[in-house]
Amino acid sequence: MRMEFHQDCDAVVDLPSTPAKRIMVLNPNTSSRITELLRRAALKAAPPDCAIVARSVAAGPAALREAADLGVAEREVLAVVRTQTDLDGLVISAFGDPGFEKTQAAAGFPVVGLGASGMTAAEALGQFVILTLGPQMDKHLRARVSQLGLAGHLIGIRFLEADIPDVAEAPERFLSEIKAQAEVAAAQGAQALLLGGAPFTGLGHLVRAPIPVIDGLRAAFDQLLAR
Repeated sequence: MRMEFHQDCDAVVDLPSTPAKRIMVLNPNTSSRITELLRRAALKAAPPDCAIVARSVAAGPAALREAADLGVAEREVLAVVRTQTDLDGLVISAFGDPGFEKTQAAAGFPVVGLGASGMTAAEALGQFVILTLGPQMDKHLRARVSQLGLAGHLIGIRFLEADIPDVAEAPERFLSEIKAQAEVAAAQGAQALLLGGAPFTGLGHLVRAPIPVIDGLRAAFDQLLAR
């Protein structure tokens, strides 16, 4: 409830306030560190009229390193979604978008994915390079790019030489390497570098590079709130 003072009647009138939009940032792995990283970044990315709910799935791996991990994550994501009735939106916060299409079909609210949103934002700028973690995901990510109809804009996928927990532990340690990768991408003709994965969340705007460095979570919020 908000209160407004009217000059012509010397009275304070209670007016109904607009309910905050409840947005869930769902971490499809069980790492509390990554969930907290996502929560902090979401609070910065979301407008003031959003209430952020950040949580992890109940079971599964602490990091999604290969395609089999995405299958486990998909089941857990769907289990969470089936219990939610009071959300205004959901961000599936892993670059592989586990359960994305099935969740869209099952949910009674808008659903976006870190990967699909980031790739769409990168494609809007032109050709792009993906910088991510876990070379085992290469085949899956290329299939995902093709599924989204963006293969013609992808120059390549590059993998940071670090493990997921290492980046999640101290993301800003990798800013210089991300900048160097952006410079290589620009030299290859890319118009954007897309950071692929939750551990990179919040780093895009910190990198001073010759091309835009896109943060998947911020792209996801932009897409979700534009609806």
